[in-house]
Amino acid sequence: MSGNITFRHHDTAVLAVTAVDAPVVKTSEEFDAIIGDSYTRNGLRPGMLAKLAGISERRWWPEGTSFVDGAIEAGSKAIAEAGVDPNRIGLLVNTSVSRKTWNLRCRWASTTPWVCRPVA
Repeated sequence: MSGNITFRHHDTAVLAVTAVDAPVVKTSEEFDAIIGDSYTRNGLRPGMLAKLAGISERRWWPEGTSFVDGAIEAGSKAIAEAGVDPNRIGLLVNTSVSRKTWNLRCRWASTTPWVCRPVA
């Protein structure tokens, strides 16, 4: 390979990849019940949301829990699965996909397993 997209990594490894799903499941049927009046006003039938988007359920965090809490849990889980001393970690990558995570800076703090702060 040549050009500006070539990366050569040294002393780098991916030892664990984990995911943590939000525990509260909201089905498309539940959304249909909430927006049923809108369906009627617009001449649509229940089930359209699932058919158009192809999504049968969504996962939400409980009240008072943020995506950062989920990221902390996933990071801690990955560190445990990798069996690595947390003090030897130079970088953790949070690949959450949400508007809130677009401007997120994460850093390692020895007293807190994974500290993430929104960028101002």
